[in-house]
Amino acid sequence: MTTVDERRSGRLNINQVVGGTFAAVSRNLANYLILAFALVGAPQVVLGWLRREILRATPTLAGGGSDGANVHVALLALATIALALASIFFWALLEAAVMYGVIEDRSGRKRALSELASFGLGAAPALVAISLMFGVVFGVGLLLLVVPGLIILTRWMVAAPARIAEGAGISRAFSRSAALTHGNRGAVLAIVVLFSLPIWLITSVLLGSAVALSPATFDPVAASLSIPYILTSALLNVVVGVIGSAGVASVYCELRRLKGEDPRLAAVFE
Repeated sequence: MTTVDERRSGRLNINQVVGGTFAAVSRNLANYLILAFALVGAPQVVLGWLRREILRATPTLAGGGSDGANVHVALLALATIALALASIFFWALLEAAVMYGVIEDRSGRKRALSELASFGLGAAPALVAISLMFGVVFGVGLLLLVVPGLIILTRWMVAAPARIAEGAGISRAFSRSAALTHGNRGAVLAIVVLFSLPIWLITSVLLGSAVALSPATFDPVAASLSIPYILTSALLNVVVGVIGSAGVASVYCELRRLKGEDPRLAAVFE
């Protein structure tokens, strides 16, 4: 009865979003983890190793290293920059794949790993553009006494899944998100806090423990490039990437239901 009443009143059910997120993830967990480890976890480990190697070579260069050492460090730096830029695309690919999988799951369809990866590959460029635009405007909003940033966050929360599910252009995806979140932005903000706070606490504890295990505990830079820290950070990003993307997709699905729209989205995905 509660669910029916809330849908009639147009109120977003936070418990339903949270429960739907974890239920959808659990039904396709193996595929999501494979994608997350391949697209986020592994690249981050490699990036950590590259930065670690650059840090190790720095004292040699400061003391007047050989031409070979200089070339070696230059190649490491170029590889680091290239992988960091590629990681932006990899992250968007993961988001697209997970969001697509969750939306399809909520429609009663389970997609194979190859289908998730294929869809994510095609949708990733648009999500990179959406993320960059969102990040810039959100960042400016935070600088303007925080509140404008929170308004942007709640207004554009579901722009990415709107692009994925409805094939909307980038501009249309933002306006579509604004329309879907209208009247429920307080609940959207509550969901963001509900997801973010535990993640922040767990991340702080685990990364702090990783620093404590580092042999260079009193050197923040060296500690952040220690093996325990690199592996822990990569694992956390894998989990956050999957749960965060699934959570946004679940919010989108619930908002569509509240608007009386077909949750199956059959015409979009067929």
